[in-house]
Formats: sequence, structure tokens, C-alpha cells
Amino acid sequence: MINKNTVYQKIKLGLQSLQGKVILHSAPHHDDILLGYFPYAHRLLAGNTNHVVYMTPGDRGVSDQYLAKYESLSLSQVDLMPLEEKQFLKATIRQKESEKKWMLISGDTVRVHHFNAQFYHATPDLLDAAFYADVKRMADYLMLVKPDVITVLQDASGIGPISHHRSAQLMNAAIDNWKHHEPEQAKKLRIIGYRNIWTTFSYDQASMIIPCTAQELANIESIFKHCFLSQSNSMIMTPDEDNELVLMNFAEQSTYIMTEQWNSIAQSINSNAMKALGLDPLAIKGAIFLQD
Repeated sequence: MINKNTVYQKIKLGLQSLQGKVILHSAPHHDDILLGYFPYAHRLLAGNTNHVVYMTPGDRGVSDQYLAKYESLSLSQVDLMPLEEKQFLKATIRQKESEKKWMLISGDTVRVHHFNAQFYHATPDLLDAAFYADVKRMADYLMLVKPDVITVLQDASGIGPISHHRSAQLMNAAIDNWKHHEPEQAKKLRIIGYRNIWTTFSYDQASMIIPCTAQELANIESIFKHCFLSQSNSMIMTPDEDNELVLMNFAEQSTYIMTEQWNSIAQSINSNAMKALGLDPLAIKGAIFLQD
């Protein structure tokens, strides 16, 4: 049984306005923020300094077929490309897709950094060395940005792409390194964990709930469709309300999860309580669960 007072408090915390903060949105891949907590990220743009760091180049998410089409090449020409050139071109595609998204919604106010973690392409024998080099570079970046808030995708080991968990480990180690060098600045740090389509926080795990309107959910799907063209064939099977398996793209899966999360708590908060929080009960159709 979900406690009504607890739901109210979690939503109230999710609606708290942050102003005058330096916020670092971190993501393993270029679509993770969109799929994980985009309506909340969008709200944080107003009145704050926003940085985005994409941890990996993400080139594994681009098919050879899409690269050939994008570069107006034949598939055989792509097959003959040196591996490093192919990886670079695919990473560039993903970078441009993510930058297009931010440009559409915020102009050039969001400062985007493509970190290109070395661990992503490291062979097993060089993985540790690459990881520790990444930690040093990320700690240097944190000392440069000096964030008050960092968002981190928190998938457990063995769930979703392995780069999700490794990126969280990298950020955790970099924060520890930063704390060692600038303890007073790092002491004020607030970390907000998010998840997206591979796993979600349960209601009990979530400390913040972000209500989302139908328009905000539609925006996720629209941005994915128009900006992340390399991911248009990325699909996932999921059970619908009748427990039938249906095929969805990543954005549809994301908004489906947000809708289900709102449905799981909607009966626990009445219209008057929602109005007291400044929400239109008829407009809210989804919810994001975050861990503060």
C-alpha cells in the first residue's frame, strides 16, 4: 500500500525549483538523458548553468548500413574502411544528433562535452589502464566545471549495456578524486540518479517523483524521431496493458514506462493535493522516478 503523504512529499521534492546552480547532466550515450529524465532536464535549463557530458563516443549504436547512407557510400566501401575511421565517423553522427537536440530546445545555452572515454574501445588487457586514465580526465573536468548537481545513470552491473555501469563507476571514482583535491567545493555536491529503458527505480527506491504532461511525453518521442535518426531501428519488445508483447522504439518504451509509473501512484494523490502542488490533474500522464 502506497502512503499518500509519502507520494505527496516525493512529488513536492521533484517539483522544487533549482536556481543559480551549476548542473552537470552526465550520460553514457547520447540519447540516455532524453530517454531517462528529459522533462526534468528541460525544466532545469531555466535559471541554472547547464553542462552535459557524454561519457562514451557511442559509435557502437550506429550500424554500418546507416553510416553508408549518411556518408553516401556503398556498404562495401564502409566495410573497407579502417576501424578507427569508421568509429570516428559513427561517433560524430551521434554527437551531431545530441547537439541538434539541445540546439532545438535551448539554442547554444547548454555546454556539451563529448568525453570519449578510453575504456569504451579498450581491449581487456588495457581496460584498467584506460579506466584510470578516464578517471583522471573526468576529475579534471569536474574541477573545471565545479558542479553543484550531477545526474548519473545508475544501472546495476549486468543490466543494460555494460557501458552504463562502467560510466557510473567512472563518475563515482572521479567524484572521489575531485573530493580529495577540492573537498569544500565537492562537499556541496548533490547527485541525482536516473534510469531509463533497461531498468527503473521502484517507487520505494525513488526519492523524487517528476510528474510529466502528455505534451512532455510527446516531446520525447518527437525529439527522438527527428534528432536521433541513427537509432530509428533500435527497437525493444515490451508487454502492453493486455500483456501482449509489442515492438517499440526506445522513446516509445521510455514514455510507456513513465506512463506506467504515473498509473502506479495516480490513485494515491487526489486532485486537490495535485492542485496544491500547482499541477493540473487532467494534464499529468506520466512520472519520472529519480533517486536523490
